Formats: sequence, C-alpha cells, structure tokens
Amino acid sequence: NVLLETFIENAVSTFKSSEDHVYVSLDSRFLLNVMVDGDTTFIKHKHFDVQTELDYLATEQKLIIQPSEVKLEQALFKMDGSIDLDDDMNLDINFHGNKPNFNLFLAFAPEELAPALQRYENAGKIFFEAKLTGKSINGHNPLIEADFG
Repeated sequence: NVLLETFIENAVSTFKSSEDHVYVSLDSRFLLNVMVDGDTTFIKHKHFDVQTELDYLATEQKLIIQPSEVKLEQALFKMDGSIDLDDDMNLDINFHGNKPNFNLFLAFAPEELAPALQRYENAGKIFFEAKLTGKSINGHNPLIEADFG
C-alpha cells in the first residue's frame, strides 16, 4: 500500500500533438512524501524540481523520456528512458548524478540528519547511477539497480 503526497509549488507544461505523437514538456517544483503501509520512507519532505520533455508514441503506446533534469534538494540528476505502456508498464529508465560535493549524498539523508551532515567537507567526487528495468504492474516488480560511491 503506497501513498504519494505531493504539494505542488509551481508547474508549467505544454502539449503539442500530431497524428502519432503527443509531446509534453513539464517544468515543476513540488514537495513529495512517499508512505508505504502508513509509514514514511526515505522520501519525506523532499523538494523536487523536474524539467522534462516526453514524447508519447501513440501507435506503439510508448512514452519516451527525453534527457531531463531532476533536482532533489540540492542534488542534480539526469534522467532518460522509456515506458512501454502496452507491456505491463515496462520500464527502462536511467538516472545519473555526479557532484564534487556532499549534495548528492545529502539529498537522500533524512531531514533530521541533514544539518549535522552539512558540517562536513569532503575532498572527493560523489556519483550515483540507477536503472529501473522491467514490467511494473499486474503483479510485476521492476529491477532497480543502483551504484553509488
């Protein structure tokens, strides 16, 4: 049982369509809480800023996510991929992050730990790569692979 609470701060979108395509651009800022079985997850009071362009291929029932930017707190991630709506929401989505500071790590930290962690400086480069692949509805769960360091 998953519940998403979204508080939209600002959102602008455009739509354009042709016979075989629906193009959507989205620039939004929102606060997100994700709860599973009534309990909050690591996504609690997290600020997101999403800038993306989507291309829905009507004949294939496939949604293409053009190279996009997702900002989570102070960390910037790149995102791209596709979702095959006609194949049990088959996902092929990639996330990339690469920063010379702690912001990437802090974005995932619980809000109560963030002030303590912000005191520390680092002298390294933090990276994050994630991939979601596979069917995601009708009893299927996609594979989530993440690599960070």
